[in-house]
Amino acid sequence: MNSLGKRKLIFKIFNPGIILMIPFLLGCETATDIGIQYELQSRDNVNFVEFTLSAANVKIDCLRTDSENRILIGNYRDDLVGSIKAESYFSMRFRESNIPSNTIESDFEYDSVRMSFVASNSIPLEADKTQSFSIHQLPNTLTNLVYLSNKSENLGNKIGTFETVFDASDTLIANIQLTDEFGASLFKTSQTGKSLIGTTEWPSLALTSTSQSNSISEISLGDDTTRIYLYVTDPDGIEEVSDTGNTTYRDTTYVAEFGFAPASGVYPHYVNLERNNSSGSFNMIEDGQAVSLSNGQTIIDPLAGISTSFSLSQVESFFELNNQIIINSASIFFEVNEEPKRNTLESFYNFFVTEGGFFGPGLVVNPFRNVVMSDNSFLGSSQLAATSKIAEDEARLLITPTLFFQTLYRNYQNSDLQSKLNINEPTLFVQDFLTNGFREIDGLILLSTQDITLQRTIFKKNGIKLRIYYTEFD
Repeated sequence: MNSLGKRKLIFKIFNPGIILMIPFLLGCETATDIGIQYELQSRDNVNFVEFTLSAANVKIDCLRTDSENRILIGNYRDDLVGSIKAESYFSMRFRESNIPSNTIESDFEYDSVRMSFVASNSIPLEADKTQSFSIHQLPNTLTNLVYLSNKSENLGNKIGTFETVFDASDTLIANIQLTDEFGASLFKTSQTGKSLIGTTEWPSLALTSTSQSNSISEISLGDDTTRIYLYVTDPDGIEEVSDTGNTTYRDTTYVAEFGFAPASGVYPHYVNLERNNSSGSFNMIEDGQAVSLSNGQTIIDPLAGISTSFSLSQVESFFELNNQIIINSASIFFEVNEEPKRNTLESFYNFFVTEGGFFGPGLVVNPFRNVVMSDNSFLGSSQLAATSKIAEDEARLLITPTLFFQTLYRNYQNSDLQSKLNINEPTLFVQDFLTNGFREIDGLILLSTQDITLQRTIFKKNGIKLRIYYTEFD
């Protein structure tokens, strides 16, 4: 994976924030927060500090798109991120058939083949948008590899087309006639022994958008509506005897059903995203680079490969000036700009920014793993990635990482540990759960919990704030 840029580059782009020192007589905001509880009017020396954290946009161009049973197809453009073309590749497998198992292959004749799907999410959320794409059979079958968003495949024969004008805020329903050449080939491949059964290697397919498309749609590979149906007939029919004693024969059509996702897990698939930022606000951004927009906004848009990173340099300065405190509670608030043409991204992972890249994510484990986490989960023993979720009113995002900042402060003040780690001066560092070692960090970066999504979040200028309640002692 490409780096996020060097530390000096990140801090050069970050703008300085504001630190407010306000005496406060409340230790925690809710009963579920970790920390010491204080009653109002308490005489304990409790203070409150708020930082406006310096933030930047970071381009991460080659994330995985193969870990979820969703694909994207279409073209999209806006003035913020520029233009994006989504092309998808996926595998198919035999699911079931109603063809009698005691028949022989000469009893069947190919009839037709169709593909269907329902796309419940599309962008932009406007009426009179065009979705237009072609379906291809890949010359090579996809394998169980790791596929990134910048990889593409050679296309084989075109086996179908689709085009419609629709309201992108509604569900898109497609029922597509595929070519008889593909259907006959699939029928021939399907004939194994004396019945139509799925014991062979099936072809892999691709969806590629045409120039007429001006929307991107999300298709669930695991949905019951996402199928290929192969229709075959028994020309000999079924013998029927009428009331008058006459014998007739009725043609019978049978169906073999193919799907694109197992009951659990995934079949090989991925999405290629062709991104062109030249027509948007990020026209000069390169992979791994952190930049600030003129309006001060930052975004998290997995489709465009842009995430939000924010610095903890002010926290480090605060720790340096205050070496006799206890952190009672910490919360990070994000003010969100809603937009009419995209839904708001609702859930994020928290990764640690370090010199030359990032690592993580922060886990929900225990207080000694330096996690970014929801405080009321701190007793959990499972090593699951901690997530941050948008508030119900979609006006702000809240992270409550009290344990993270408590441990970060403890490490910063622990000269013995720093000496063992050959750290010459106090700095911010956390434990890397993969190596069980310690690594210096510069800040945090928020990445979507979904690899494939059409949602996006825009944070307001100066809209990322850290609030810490702490107690001073002699």
